[in-house]
Amino acid sequence: MTQPVGPPIHGPVDAGLSSERAAALLQETGPNVLPAAKTVPRWRKLLGELTHFFALMLWCAAALAFIAGMPELGVAIILVVIVNGIFAHVQQERAQHAAAKLRGLLPADVSVRRDGRLVRVHTSGLVPGDTVVLTAGDRVPADVVLSSASACAVDESMLTGESEAVAKSDGDSAWGGTFLVNGEADAVVSRTGGNTRLAGIAALTSGTQSPPTPLALELRRIVRLVAA
Repeated sequence: MTQPVGPPIHGPVDAGLSSERAAALLQETGPNVLPAAKTVPRWRKLLGELTHFFALMLWCAAALAFIAGMPELGVAIILVVIVNGIFAHVQQERAQHAAAKLRGLLPADVSVRRDGRLVRVHTSGLVPGDTVVLTAGDRVPADVVLSSASACAVDESMLTGESEAVAKSDGDSAWGGTFLVNGEADAVVSRTGGNTRLAGIAALTSGTQSPPTPLALELRRIVRLVAA
């Protein structure tokens, strides 16, 4: 649903998409929301950390240790498998939480030029080709190309880690989730939803696999010794 916030636009200023065209594009491209991570019960995630290929090798190593008359080693391997699985599970939960925080960076609504008027629309209703109006303090609602920028500076620290805001001018790109700290701009939406850079970062964050810990590497050595 759109809410007018300004008078009809006259003159050379971009009048934006028509409501009909925006609705058709929304059907074609889908809503401007970041894809939600697949929900998996925590117990299943933890079980997966205890039953993947390497973990199964360790369970076998523990059994071999008991058979070989080394119960202390068997118990030690079992305990370490459990501790290592819990540690990996916690790391995965942290990554999922970080990805969820990234999904919360998009604003709830945004000013858009539609049908020759400046209106407020829910961010999920943005489509490629929309002209959004940004002022200092706004979060960029999707990947955009600035068509008319005045003294713009954008905080891209969530993408680059740099603390200094980046100056932007006409023709420059700005990414969804970044923050306009100075100036104002009209910008044309280039990518929405799962096609944005923010969506790519969220997917990488939630899918990141932690490297093997020193403990896990040592366990692999123990497996080879026991199985030899």
